[in-house]
Amino acid sequence: FNKTLSDAIATKSDATVFVLFFSETDNATGLPWCPDCRRAKPVLQKAFLSSGKSILLVVAMIEKLAYKFHDDYPYRIDSRFMLKRIPTLVHIKDGNAAHQLGDKECQDYELAQEFV
Repeated sequence: FNKTLSDAIATKSDATVFVLFFSETDNATGLPWCPDCRRAKPVLQKAFLSSGKSILLVVAMIEKLAYKFHDDYPYRIDSRFMLKRIPTLVHIKDGNAAHQLGDKECQDYELAQEFV
């Protein structure tokens, strides 16, 4: 993840960079396993598409069994992110996490549009 993020930032230095922590797709339903992610997906897509900015989005897919009820999940203990819930959208500025939108905020189009 760190190398992917660093490489992405280096190749798209003119873009606004975001990291989205998002649930993997449930094979049985074809939908994200996380209900908040299901609700946030169309909101975030619309916000990104309407932004008019050059955006680089790095998506960190979260596995249900590894994430749920595991306080030691890597993104939960990473000091840059301290992930508490998903979805979480993080604005990366100068290589660091500058601001975050949490799960409920990612479901609010006005907040997401302003954030992006």
